Amino acid sequence: MIVDTEILLRKIDEMCAGIGMDTSGTNVVWSLPIVGVRARVSRYQSLLLNVVGLAELTATEADAVIAEVIDKYRAAGKIFGWLVGPTSRPADLGERLLAAGLVRVDDESMLGMVLYDLNRQISINPRIHVQEVSLIEWKRKASMIAQSYGFGMTPEVAQSMVDFYESLGQRAHAYFAYDSQQMNPIAFAGMVYDDSGSVVLLGGAATAQQYRGQGIYASMVAQRLSDARRAGAQVAIVQAVKGTSAPICARLGFEAVCEINVYGYLSSKEP
Repeated sequence: MIVDTEILLRKIDEMCAGIGMDTSGTNVVWSLPIVGVRARVSRYQSLLLNVVGLAELTATEADAVIAEVIDKYRAAGKIFGWLVGPTSRPADLGERLLAAGLVRVDDESMLGMVLYDLNRQISINPRIHVQEVSLIEWKRKASMIAQSYGFGMTPEVAQSMVDFYESLGQRAHAYFAYDSQQMNPIAFAGMVYDDSGSVVLLGGAATAQQYRGQGIYASMVAQRLSDARRAGAQVAIVQAVKGTSAPICARLGFEAVCEINVYGYLSSKEP
């Protein structure tokens, strides 16, 4: 089956930070009802958990909805991130967000990338062992996950990320990478299937600072692709941070098809 490019772009948007996924089964994040966007809020001050995206707004209504979003997060006392991806509307949404007081968070901006050949051979580090683990194991290592990921992630936010994965049921999978000379995990990675099982998202992944540059990220990609291929997936997508994982994914054969820019509202106080 060949997945249409427009469908893939929508899936890249919907699966970024899980903004288009059903969160009703978790007590980690809650939907904010705002017409024209998807929005959610958590109990943490986190651009990763308090997120807006999938905007489908007209040029005439966009500014009013942006103001409504800001008002609701201020009322909740939360900072938030706004994802502007390939299907976000209107086309000048990013400029409107800047005018409303948000800032572009370049360190977290991403490329939406696609790999059509899940049989692609990827060189791995033979010293690294990658295996699927339970989400309970992920939660136990929340401090390692937070420290490896960076971008202000705390162990509490990492645990909430695990709770979110748990809410997705059997669609979500967790991995650790181990060095042959190290008992504890040195990297983590996630994987989530779409509803059809034909498209797989290689989700959040990071390696402990002291182990970077040793092919560990590539080894985790290879293992997840192998597992996804056996499960029947046909296309892999990734939202890769431009300054870190995107160049690696490009070398591994992923093709950039869009950008996802992140805008942050960093004041949680009432006006």
